[in-house]
Amino acid sequence: MRPVRTAAVEPPATEPRTANSGAPKAAAPQRPGPGRKRTYLRTPVVPQMEEQDCGAACLAVVLGAFGRRVTLNEASRACGVSRDGVSAAAIARAAGRYGLQARGRRVVRREGERLQGLDAVPVPSVVLVTGPHFAVFEGVRRGRVHVNDPALGSYSATPAEFWDSFAGIAVGFEPGPDFAPGGRRFPLLRSLGSRMRPYAWPMLAAVLVGMLMTLPGVASAFLLRTYLATVVNGGATDWALPLTLAGAAVTALVLAGNWLRSAMVNRVLEAMAARSSAAFLWKMLRLPGAFFHRRQLGGLVTRVQLNDGLANLLSYRVAGAASSLAAATVHLAALLWLAPRLAAIPLAVAALDVLALRSADRRRGGTVHRLHAEGHKRDGVAFAGVSAIETVKAEGAEDALFRSWAGWQARAAHTGQQVARSVLVPLSLPGALNSAAAAAAVIAGTALLLAGTLSFGTLLAFLLLLNGFLLPVSQLVGTGSEFTVARAQNALLEDIETSEVDPYLTPVLDAPAEPVRLRGELELRELEFGYDPNRPPALTGISLRIAPGEWVAVVGGSGSGKSTLARLAAGVLRPWKGEVLLDGRPRDDWHRAVVTSQVAYVEQQLRLFEGTVRENLTLWDPSADEDALHRALADAEAAELVRRRGGLDARIDEDARNWSGGERQRLEIARALALDPVLVVLDEATSALDAHTEAAVNTHLRRRGVSCLVLAHRLSTIRAADRVVVIRGGRIVQQGPPAELAEQDGPYRELLRESENAGTTRTTPHQPVRTEEQA
Repeated sequence: MRPVRTAAVEPPATEPRTANSGAPKAAAPQRPGPGRKRTYLRTPVVPQMEEQDCGAACLAVVLGAFGRRVTLNEASRACGVSRDGVSAAAIARAAGRYGLQARGRRVVRREGERLQGLDAVPVPSVVLVTGPHFAVFEGVRRGRVHVNDPALGSYSATPAEFWDSFAGIAVGFEPGPDFAPGGRRFPLLRSLGSRMRPYAWPMLAAVLVGMLMTLPGVASAFLLRTYLATVVNGGATDWALPLTLAGAAVTALVLAGNWLRSAMVNRVLEAMAARSSAAFLWKMLRLPGAFFHRRQLGGLVTRVQLNDGLANLLSYRVAGAASSLAAATVHLAALLWLAPRLAAIPLAVAALDVLALRSADRRRGGTVHRLHAEGHKRDGVAFAGVSAIETVKAEGAEDALFRSWAGWQARAAHTGQQVARSVLVPLSLPGALNSAAAAAAVIAGTALLLAGTLSFGTLLAFLLLLNGFLLPVSQLVGTGSEFTVARAQNALLEDIETSEVDPYLTPVLDAPAEPVRLRGELELRELEFGYDPNRPPALTGISLRIAPGEWVAVVGGSGSGKSTLARLAAGVLRPWKGEVLLDGRPRDDWHRAVVTSQVAYVEQQLRLFEGTVRENLTLWDPSADEDALHRALADAEAAELVRRRGGLDARIDEDARNWSGGERQRLEIARALALDPVLVVLDEATSALDAHTEAAVNTHLRRRGVSCLVLAHRLSTIRAADRVVVIRGGRIVQQGPPAELAEQDGPYRELLRESENAGTTRTTPHQPVRTEEQA
């Protein structure tokens, strides 16, 4: 394949398709040029969050290998990751903006050679493997191919095994003259440190208490040595009671200190867990809508609980680790003072424990990230399936849902077994070494005792101190292994925490001192928008003005861009180019509170949550005027319906399962009208209503004098508009009064003819649910 285009590379003959949208097409194979020296390069682990993130994660891995550290979110923005993933050419272009030179090639398998042609793959390279999916080729070492897969972690395989999944397409990278290393170093420590910073002083106090508690432990060993030497061997029975009381006092001091430390750490844990979970959820709620388009919603919700695990690690484990380190240091000093030659045994054991921890960390690596990702995928599938249980049952898809969940469950269980097997020996080693160290100390100490160079009391004190040294070391090893899990959890949390907040939620203007009432004028000026920056936009050149009080209906075929236009008008999405103006001023020039209180949006999908009617209408705003709520219900033709069910405090079950489709839609409209808006955007908002109810709702809206942008398929709704706008292929192709357009040959007349042939009306996708009253 000819090189993939970037700012510093030649253009490709064909561009590989998106990594999760189909197999790529490539040009003729190309052999590597001479002088390639690098055969292996170890790269950092950057786990993907969703399947479409693999390309961006590979870019972050390659940049990190050359010393430029970027987050997954930054790499995603650079690549322009969309719901459909990203292409190899987009990865190459993004790398070029960082100063890397990219060169793509097609690799041909050569069966007779030892590496089967893999020596032609540049190191490092982003390679296309089965899926289709992107991974990083780290090179060949000792006859095995090393791969850093954002989904699977780092692994090695034989050349034949690698070729079973390798599609033969690779994009190699080298630093160019404009490449600059940098970025945030030690991201895990920085992230965990930011969580601990507000609790630094109470944590420091708890750590100091724990460190002080190491001294009584050492004192008890020396008290025992003194007791044996003075009372047992020396016969000074007068010292028996004082030494016994001193031992009891030391024990009481240790108990009191441990209680105090636990109480302090527990308070930190509660505060940290509550604060971090609240901050995390608040940040997630302030992210732009495009972020949620690329994430599994069920998995996002379960991430909130990860804050509790990290809070436990950073409170109990860190405080315990600091205390263990202090205890190990003090006990080691005492061991060296008592018997320097015997102290070599615990020192050797500690060194082996550290090596075992490093080995376990390397073995687990990205597999822990994969375990967490698969677990969240599994939970997300269950969450989505249960949320749509009526659809699942209507289509008889229980088996399919269970198979999907069971597949992810099996993958997560298999990955968990892989993690357990990979660290079984390294993490079992410290316990075995501790037992061996005690036996070795007894044997060596006995030899010194028989030789007369060591007293019995000193040997017994040494053995007590040895246990006091090895136990904290084992605890440090255990805490260190937990940081591998914390790294995976922190990656999932940082996916949210490092994302950019929706610009609409970052006010640059002060709230107006006096209430501002808009007139309801909306203007869209030369809008351009798409969901994939690497593809043509979904909407282009959209210019539309709605006068105060005017009703404009937008019509077009499926996929023409109507709903996208509605989201742009409502402010749910931000345009790539162009402006959205309210009353002649750009939307960003108005304070957000002014806009959100006077521009209402009712989308196709019904969004009612478990609670009361009042809570659903006000969105938990206690200052909402009750008279305004009753007017909104009346104008939405829902007043009598709500009265029969018990008024504003009537219950709404989860997903409003105890309300029919038409009832839910009327409540959605009432929620929008409760704001007393001047502009309403309705996206198929009356599709579940009968013709009589829809006409009544439209009459009430007209009486309110609001401007209205309506997306509809019903002819009655379209004909009631003052003006009709026809969209085709992301462009406005026709607009004017509906009666005039119906007399002209053009797209609108074609849509009318298609609608009449289909029966003129469109049924709602939401099947009515029988309520208790109807039953």
